[in-house]
Amino acid sequence: MHKSARFLALTSAAILALAPAAGAQQCQPPAGQAYELALSSSPGANLKTAAFKTRITVNGQQREVLIDTGSSAINVPAALLQGVTPAVTGVYYSYVSSGRIYKGNWYLVKVTLPTIGATPGLSTDTLAVFGTTDTCSGTLEAPTDCLKLDPSDPLGMMGVSYNPYSLPTQVQGNPTNAFLALPATAANPGYVITASRVWLGIDGRTTGQFGQLPVTADKSGRLSPSGCISYTVGGNTGAPLCGTLLMDTGINHLYLTMPPNSCPPKSAVAVQVTAPDPAGAVLNWSYAANFGQATTSAAGSSGDNCVQETGTGGTNHTNTGRMVLAQYDYLYDGTCKAVGFRPVKPQ
Repeated sequence: MHKSARFLALTSAAILALAPAAGAQQCQPPAGQAYELALSSSPGANLKTAAFKTRITVNGQQREVLIDTGSSAINVPAALLQGVTPAVTGVYYSYVSSGRIYKGNWYLVKVTLPTIGATPGLSTDTLAVFGTTDTCSGTLEAPTDCLKLDPSDPLGMMGVSYNPYSLPTQVQGNPTNAFLALPATAANPGYVITASRVWLGIDGRTTGQFGQLPVTADKSGRLSPSGCISYTVGGNTGAPLCGTLLMDTGINHLYLTMPPNSCPPKSAVAVQVTAPDPAGAVLNWSYAANFGQATTSAAGSSGDNCVQETGTGGTNHTNTGRMVLAQYDYLYDGTCKAVGFRPVKPQ
């Protein structure tokens, strides 16, 4: 999901294509070890209906969490952290694309990630983990109607975005991304995600044949590769709208954030996205989208969507969701600060 650092049959169907500029950064990671994460759920061919999930161990208890490249921290019920003294209490955490707001505490704990062939798994360095006590309505700036989290609520999110979370002063300096907080002796910082598997750690075995794009800071300080988007309506293609790009395993649809008058029509529209611009070929992805079927509810957003925000300062943001993994594998290299895409090998 595109999150806030505050705590976001081709007649009329859309085609989405991504491609990078020639000369995109090629990052050479140091030699290291890679571990395959044990998943409790992986989409495979069902990217529209299934998500990436794993069972982490927090405070001695297992919890199934959704793996989300669009957010930056672990969010679980505070009850899971019983007996651990919270470092910060009574603060809020939110997800832009769903509008969900959570009240809770920040805790400093280690987390164990389950790996295939390694028992009990990989233990992280100490993380700042958010423990939810209440769910709220309203906005992050003015939350209302907060209700105690139902003990049966399956809440479990593990944000693994390359964007660091803006933590309260009391816990600043502590990592929040479990994938990037493994001891250096265990794995180089980074990961590879395919439609059915997740690898922790960067080495030649996991990074081969990836075309890579640098991750840089925009004027707000958020990290992202560059990308451009254009729409084709009635056979006419508009000029590319350039801004930032995100591959987000947390959602199953396109989620665009655009300045006024920059969203596509609310129907099936031919869309082309290039990264970092219309030249090159790191990523060239085709996808049938329909912006006329977007819905938003308490359960979150659904369907390809475009939100107009006056505060974007003219910046266009394209969140591809996880659907791109049907045709491309995804890489993040934390040492070289680059994302990468690799065509899926034919079965």
